[in-house]
Amino acid sequence: VGSSQILLSNLNGAPPTLTSNLLGGWAVVNGTEFASWTAPKGIGALNSAGYAGYTGTTITAGSNPTQNIRLTANGAIGAADTLNSLNMVGNINLTFAAATNTLNIVSGGLLKSGANDNTIGATIGSGRLTSGGTAASLSELFIMNNQNTLTVNSIIQDSGVVGASTRAVVAGAGTVAFSG
Repeated sequence: VGSSQILLSNLNGAPPTLTSNLLGGWAVVNGTEFASWTAPKGIGALNSAGYAGYTGTTITAGSNPTQNIRLTANGAIGAADTLNSLNMVGNINLTFAAATNTLNIVSGGLLKSGANDNTIGATIGSGRLTSGGTAASLSELFIMNNQNTLTVNSIIQDSGVVGASTRAVVAGAGTVAFSG
């Protein structure tokens, strides 16, 4: 946001609704942080002064659907991990302990920031990415890369919930290369 600020007091006639402190998995500030909102300040970056912070900097194994993780070192996905959002910061890669292990990002927010080429999944077909948590509807997986190349070796799949489907949406000035 810097010296400019978006002051949003109402959206469709009501204050914005946050889910686990995010406007949504699609909303980012300056291409580097997820967007949050507070009544006195408006829209701003998660983790900045006056806004909620990230839950942690490492991925906790298991179902943690409200966690917003700002990963600052290489991370590994266990059998089936669930997060609300994932921000991969700097020169880091995300691996999976087994090819069939799954990362479910409830908000769909997957952000890669930093001037490095990085990967999700060490080799082609390594790991599974999905979104939406336990929702039985269409959910989007927002893969945002702000610079250089992010190679997604993992397979993007539906969550496995009856009636659920996952759609990948790519954004950002960087390249997202799919090989899974």
